[in-house]
Amino acid sequence: MQYVGIDFHKNYSFITEMDETGVIKRQVKLSNNRDTLTNYIDFLPRNTKIAIEATCNWYYFYELIEGHDLTRIIHTKFV
Repeated sequence: MQYVGIDFHKNYSFITEMDETGVIKRQVKLSNNRDTLTNYIDFLPRNTKIAIEATCNWYYFYELIEGHDLTRIIHTKFV
């Protein structure tokens, strides 16, 4: 199982990938270009759990990843 946390900013996203034990496997900064984000998502394992920070523009990224096993919109106040 792999977990991905996405800190979504206006022009770029910080992405952290962790395994089931919480060990960080990779951290990347990606442009919020639709093709760049789609290419990243397409290479994730199908059972990846994805968490997106609940910001004013979360819906843009959510539409790109809604086909994955489980996606959660999270509010950092409650984490």
